[in-house]
Amino acid sequence: MRAQGLSIALLLLLLGGQLSAASTTSSGSTTDAKSSVTATSSYDSTAAAQTPSTGSSTAVTHTPSTGSSTAVTHTPSTGSSSAVTHTPSTGSSSAVTHTPSTGSSTAVTHTPSTGSSTAVTHTPSTGSSSAVTHTPSTGSSSAVTHTSSTGSSTAVTHTASTGSSTAVTHTPSTGSSTAVTHTPSTGSSTAVTHTPSTGSSTAVTHTPSTGSNTAVTHTPSTGSNTAVTHTPSTGSSSAVTHTPSTGSSTAVTHTPSTGSSTAVTHTPSTGSSSAVTHTPSTGSSSAVTHTSSTGSSTAVTHTASTGSSTAVTHTPSTGSSTAVTHTPSTGSSTAVTHTPSTGSNTAVTHTPSTGSSTAVTHTPSTGSSTAVTHTPSTGSSTAVTHTPSTGSSTAVTHTPSTGSSKPFSSTTSHVKATVSQHPSSSTITKLPNTSKPTSSITPAAPSYFYLQCHITNRNFNQSLQDNNSPYYISLKNEVTKMCDQVYNCSTCATRDTYQGVLWIVFSQGSVITDIKLSFKFDLAVTDQSLTNQFANKIVDGSINNLQLSRFRVSPDFLSTSSPTSESLVPGWGIALLVLACVILLLLLIFLIMLLILACRRRHHGNLEIFSSRGSYHPMNDYPSYHTHGRYIAPVSKPNPYNEISGNGANTQFSYINPAMATNNL
Repeated sequence: MRAQGLSIALLLLLLGGQLSAASTTSSGSTTDAKSSVTATSSYDSTAAAQTPSTGSSTAVTHTPSTGSSTAVTHTPSTGSSSAVTHTPSTGSSSAVTHTPSTGSSTAVTHTPSTGSSTAVTHTPSTGSSSAVTHTPSTGSSSAVTHTSSTGSSTAVTHTASTGSSTAVTHTPSTGSSTAVTHTPSTGSSTAVTHTPSTGSSTAVTHTPSTGSNTAVTHTPSTGSNTAVTHTPSTGSSSAVTHTPSTGSSTAVTHTPSTGSSTAVTHTPSTGSSSAVTHTPSTGSSSAVTHTSSTGSSTAVTHTASTGSSTAVTHTPSTGSSTAVTHTPSTGSSTAVTHTPSTGSNTAVTHTPSTGSSTAVTHTPSTGSSTAVTHTPSTGSSTAVTHTPSTGSSTAVTHTPSTGSSKPFSSTTSHVKATVSQHPSSSTITKLPNTSKPTSSITPAAPSYFYLQCHITNRNFNQSLQDNNSPYYISLKNEVTKMCDQVYNCSTCATRDTYQGVLWIVFSQGSVITDIKLSFKFDLAVTDQSLTNQFANKIVDGSINNLQLSRFRVSPDFLSTSSPTSESLVPGWGIALLVLACVILLLLLIFLIMLLILACRRRHHGNLEIFSSRGSYHPMNDYPSYHTHGRYIAPVSKPNPYNEISGNGANTQFSYINPAMATNNL
C-alpha cells in the first residue's frame, strides 16, 4: 500500500508540471525569470553566481552573502528593459564584477562592498539611454574602473572611494550629450584620468582628490561648445595638464592646486572665441605655461603663482583683438616673458613680480595702435628691456624698477635733445636730467664729440639768441636733421652708436654752429672717422640745403667760450649800477672843486698851496747901491713889528745907518 501511494503522488506531480508548462507556452506571455538564488547560509565562503535569462524583461536583483569572501559575478539579461540592482557583500574581500545588459534602457546602479579591498569593475550598457551611477567602496584600496555606455545620452556620475590609494579611471560615453561629473577619492595618492565624450555638448567638471600627490590629466571633448572647468587637488605635488576642445566656443577655466610644486600646462582651444583664464597654484615652484587660442577674439588673463620661483611664459593669440593682461608671481625670482598678439589693436599691460630678481622682457604687437605700459618689479635687479611696436601710434611708457641695478635698454634711434644759442650773447637750454638707478656694474660712458661748421647761406641776427623765435627753431631743426643724415642713416657706420645731439650753439660769422654729439662707447668711433663720414655726406658743398664752407670734429670744445648759464644780473640792475657809478664820479669832482676854492680863499686869491715864503731872504734880492736909504724887502709883506722909524714913529719904511749909530763921526 505504501509503494502504491508513493507512485500515485509522483504521477500527480509530473502531470501538474506538464500542465503548468503547457499553459505558459500556450498563453505566449513573457514572464521575468526570477532566478534570485539566495545564499541563506551566513557562513557561506563561496559567492553565488547568477546567470539570468537571455530575453528576460525584468531586472535581476542580487543579494549576496553577508560574510562571503568571494565576489558576486552578475551577468544580466541581454535585452532586459530594466536596470540591474546589485548589493554586494558587506565584508566581501573581492571586487564585484558587473556586466549590464547590452540594450538596457535604464542605468545600472552599483553599491559595492564597504570594506572591499579590490576595486569595482563596471561595464555599462552599450546603448543605455540613462547614466550609470557608481558608488565604490569607502575603504577600497584599488581604483574604480568605469566604462560607460557608447551612446548614452546622460552623463556618468562617479563617486570614488574616500580613502582609495589608486586613481579613478573614467571612460565616458562617445556620443554623450551631457557632461561627465567626476568626484575622485579624498585621500587618493594617484591622479584621476578623465577621457570625456568626443561629441559632448556640455563641459566636463572635474573635482580631483584633496590630498592627491599626482596631477590630474583632463582630455575634454573635441567638439564641446562649453568650457572645461578643472578644480585640481589642494595639496597636489604635480601639475595639472589640460587639453581643451579644438572647436570649443567658451574659455577654459583652470584652478590648479594650492601647494602644487609643478607648473600648470594649458593648451586651450584652437578656435576658441573666449579668453582662457588661468589661476595657478599659490606656492607653485614652477612657471605656468600658457598657449592661448590662435583666433581667439578675447584677451588671455593670467594670474601666476604668488611664490612661484620660475617665470611665467605667455604666448597669446595671433589675431587677438584685445590686449593680454599678465599678473605674475609676487615673489618670482625669474622674469616674465610676454609675446603678445601680432595684430592686436590694444596695448599690452604687464605687472611683473614685486621681488623679481630678473628683468621683464616685453615683445609687443607689430601693428598695435596703442602704447605698451610696463610696470616692472619693485626690487628687480635687472633692467627692463622693451621692444615697442613697429607701427604704434602712441609712445611707450616705462616705469623702471626702484632698486634696479641696470639701466634701461631701448630701441629708440637717438637721444632727443634741446639745443641752445651762443653763450656769449644769450642762454642755453639744457636737457632734462634723466636719473638712472645706481648700478653695481657701471656701463661704459658715452663718447662726446664737438662738431663745428660754418653755414654760409644763413645770416646771423639777434633772433638766433632767442630759442623761442621761429628762425631759431627752424635752423635748429635743419641742423639736427643734418646730423641725423650724416650719422644716423640706414647705411651709416655709426647708426648703432649714434645717440643724438645734446646742444647747439649759434654765433656770429655767417652762422658758426657748434654741435655736441653723443655716441655709445666704441673704439671705432673717433674724431677722424666722424670727420670723414661728414665729408662723404657733403654733396655740392651742402647737406640738407645748408651750404657749408668748413667744418671739423674734435673731442674737445672748439669755440673760445663754452656754453654758460644765463646772467644772474638783469638789465635794469646793470643800468642801476652804471647810474651809481656816474653819481659817485660827480660827487668826487664836486669835492675836488670845494678843496680848490677853500685853498684860494685862504691865500687871498693866489693858489699857492705850498709857498716857500719866510723871514729869510738872500742878499741878492737887494741892489748893491742901496746901502743907505729906505727899502722894501722883495716879495715880502711888511711886518709892523719890524718896521720902526729912526724917530720911533711907526712908518712903512725902516732905516738903519750903522755910521749914525755911533758918535765917532
